[in-house]
Amino acid sequence: VYPESRYLAPLEKETARREQILGIEQRLKTATQESFPDISLPDMTGNTVALSSVNAKLILLYFWSPSDAAQKMFNFESLKPLYEQYKGKGFEIYAVGLDYDKVNWASSIRAQELGWINVFDGRGADSPSLRAYNIAGTPGGILIHNGEIAGPCISGEQELKREIARLL
Repeated sequence: VYPESRYLAPLEKETARREQILGIEQRLKTATQESFPDISLPDMTGNTVALSSVNAKLILLYFWSPSDAAQKMFNFESLKPLYEQYKGKGFEIYAVGLDYDKVNWASSIRAQELGWINVFDGRGADSPSLRAYNIAGTPGGILIHNGEIAGPCISGEQELKREIARLL
């Protein structure tokens, strides 16, 4: 009588549901905690560079569009001097080029001689990296200090300079 009981199917369904919940709870208990969402994108040579592989005390995760002349000037006039000033003190820039034209991105980097880590995300504004860091548009940046996000998106040059000086 038992295997043909009308209560057996709902009981099996409830058992499966509870086992699934228990499995999720166990995975959550044993999951490792990440301090920031990782990004792995190709650089100019085609090698994939992960943000988590950058060994620096302070990392500027910087999103920019090489097709915007103002953003190229910001790289050259603002970021490059900052990078030269602080690179020996544990500062690194992980710059994500958000554009659809990889050739334009690469030529911008070569022309400006940008010595920091440059990676390319050919999805432009549809980049999942932008969503992961809640960046509304370019240019935009997040500072990662000792493996932890140091605060909200950095919006201006003076704010960026002040935060880098404070954290280093």
